[in-house]
Amino acid sequence: MALQHKTSELIQSLDAHSPNYNYLRRQLEMISWLPTEESSQAQVNRSGLRRVLEMLSSDNKFPDYLRLEASRFLARWGRGLYGPPYCSKKIRSTAPGNHGFVVGDCWPNRKTVFNEGCHGTFQSGIHGDNDYGAFSIVANGVYDNRDQGDTIWYAGTNPTNPGEATLYTQRLITSHDTGNPVRVIRGAKGAGLTMEPLSPARGFRYDGLYTVKEYGPPAPVNGLKPPAGTYEFLLERNDGQPPILYKDADMKPDNETLAQWHVRKLYDRPNSRGF
Repeated sequence: MALQHKTSELIQSLDAHSPNYNYLRRQLEMISWLPTEESSQAQVNRSGLRRVLEMLSSDNKFPDYLRLEASRFLARWGRGLYGPPYCSKKIRSTAPGNHGFVVGDCWPNRKTVFNEGCHGTFQSGIHGDNDYGAFSIVANGVYDNRDQGDTIWYAGTNPTNPGEATLYTQRLITSHDTGNPVRVIRGAKGAGLTMEPLSPARGFRYDGLYTVKEYGPPAPVNGLKPPAGTYEFLLERNDGQPPILYKDADMKPDNETLAQWHVRKLYDRPNSRGF
């Protein structure tokens, strides 16, 4: 059985006198992409992998990135997802807070983001409700966002009624008033933003919880004032979260994930409205 074999290899690697952390990372990446029929809930429970990952996620002697990867497995199983980390059908609705997601979780397209409940619409960049405010936003280069990583100036949607903020923009205004945190998801189309490396190479990546600190009308562009009802929002990343995983060996999506997405042809089509 593939999962049992991979779990035994992982245990041996962890028990080594001087574990090779890069090799451990690679083993976890490969386990992530075992087919569903080889890594079902029953097989996970029989293999002992859950106990191994619980130990790994909580043991400070291991590097943070390995502990985070172990936490990613446990969180994914908690969301009811076994097998490769993408959803071909909807498994749950969206909700506020981190909603069981781990910084660095990735999806190949907007449908899979929606299916797991990380963002509740296929097209709008802002989603939430009247009472809480915005549950999540997608920063994907469609509007004039200024992204510095830990801070984002995020543009609300353009008004449809003269002088009146759209329903989506009002969600972020409510977030400012309540102080409730907002999930931020970056997309690959954001490569045109100020800090290009922050965007994932492909697909979409969850980058943590942010708080709306201020908002107001955007500055004039080429001397022209934006229409009344247009707003931009300053979001600041909340403390105590893992770093944004956008570069070098910690990059998400990692090379294994990118290769698997490519083989499965899971990317959004280039002409699709992936915001």
